[in-house]
Amino acid sequence: MAQDRGLSGVGYGLAPFAGVAVVAWIAVIFGSTMDWSQYAGSVALLGVSGLLTVVRIERPGNGWFGVIPNSLVFLAAVALLRNSAGGITSGASALTLIPVFHTALYSRSRRDLYLVLAAVAVFYLAPILIIGAPRYPDSQYRAALFSVLVGSIVGLATQRLVAHVRHQAAESRSRERMLQQVSEVVRGLLASSHARRDVCDAAKEISEATAAIIYEPVRETGALRATAVAGMDTPAVADVPASRRNALRDAFRSGSAVLVTDDVEARVGSHELWEASGRPQAVLYQPLLHGGDPLGVLVVGWSEPVRENGPRTTVVALLAHEAAAAIERADAVDHLTDMTQTDPLTGLPNRRAWDAHLKQGRRAAGVRDRDARLRPLQAVQRHPRTPRRGPAAQGDRRRLAQPAARRRPPGPAGRRGVRSAADRD
Repeated sequence: MAQDRGLSGVGYGLAPFAGVAVVAWIAVIFGSTMDWSQYAGSVALLGVSGLLTVVRIERPGNGWFGVIPNSLVFLAAVALLRNSAGGITSGASALTLIPVFHTALYSRSRRDLYLVLAAVAVFYLAPILIIGAPRYPDSQYRAALFSVLVGSIVGLATQRLVAHVRHQAAESRSRERMLQQVSEVVRGLLASSHARRDVCDAAKEISEATAAIIYEPVRETGALRATAVAGMDTPAVADVPASRRNALRDAFRSGSAVLVTDDVEARVGSHELWEASGRPQAVLYQPLLHGGDPLGVLVVGWSEPVRENGPRTTVVALLAHEAAAAIERADAVDHLTDMTQTDPLTGLPNRRAWDAHLKQGRRAAGVRDRDARLRPLQAVQRHPRTPRRGPAAQGDRRRLAQPAARRRPPGPAGRRGVRSAADRD
């Protein structure tokens, strides 16, 4: 399968250029006085150029078989073909646009394109200076200028268009990869006991950010407090007063995301956390909405500028939507847990709460549950009244089998029926 894909890739990249070259080499023969030795040399160079194209597609990382050697060898083949068919009358000069288009299509470097354009200028100027008229008159200077100008327009426009398509394809792959990671994180949040911290970690790792913070409102004061952080050495917690106007407060009140890329320091909510996170150059304030109501704000910072509708901001928005539901669910579970461990009449911890605290205390003391259950049994086994084994146990059984009257002590205590200490035992 790999071999079939490689051959198909070679055919797809080579077929258009190979088809044009074959037609051009055949068409030149008709109506021209041919120099067959030069024509054979041009055919050989054309074969070398095709071989370099095949090797470049099969081994894209090999610099010796890149786009530039292929284009230069093809220009040399066209120069021999034109000279073998009578010079400018052959009409082969138009083939110089092929290496320009090929370089713009397959090379990402603007320097490679400029090098090929310089080779096209040499293609026109060298025969005028070396061979001259009548095959190459001085009018070819204008042809060289026009060819370089047209080739520059075609090459630069094609390279810019291909770069844009590559960028969109890379963003599409990055967005798909991030969406898969978000899906995995969402499945993990359903069973997570630390939803806020997991959301911050996921936002930082998936969006390739420097830090992530979750702010939530404080009911008593109305301020926004950082309840979870990721990407910071010191988990400092700072409250943002309700009276302060900043991007954090705007995102929480409006319920809409706010992306800050200019003058970030003047619009951040907490300067302490902003400096602790490495002073990011782009900060996104994404509100956590559940049922239309804001639960908090997810703040994500990057060290480089990001686009508003780019894959990173899109993924953070999707993660914030799922995180709001996970945080609401985690809070509901905590509330239900508190209700099950509280007496409804007195409001004090019930037996279930005390059992949980006792279990935590045993864990803190390093006592296993099995050891705690075995200690009463061990105490019973060490009690002096525990039945003995062997001859001593047989003597105990004979003594117990004697009649009660024989075991009563003599005297008044025995006659009045008062039990002695042995009877009590």
